Amino acid sequence: DFYRLDTEEDLYNIGWEEYSEGGVTVAEWADMFPGLIPERAIYIYLSNKGTTEREVKVIWGEEAPDAITKEIEKYASCH
Repeated sequence: DFYRLDTEEDLYNIGWEEYSEGGVTVAEWADMFPGLIPERAIYIYLSNKGTTEREVKVIWGEEAPDAITKEIEKYASCH
């Protein structure tokens, strides 16, 4: 949760480099430190659309892993 941090240094002090090695890293409020987010990132935006409904937007750039983006597209086209 980047919201709780004041500087990029705070992030490195809690081990950001280790968190972001391999696998999947999920960061809330990632827009607070955009320079630390890799080009391969996939962004998920959630917004309220009333009291019982939410909108989900998934956005990525050209560097995002094809295997993951194809699965997202496949799933989204079915629902």
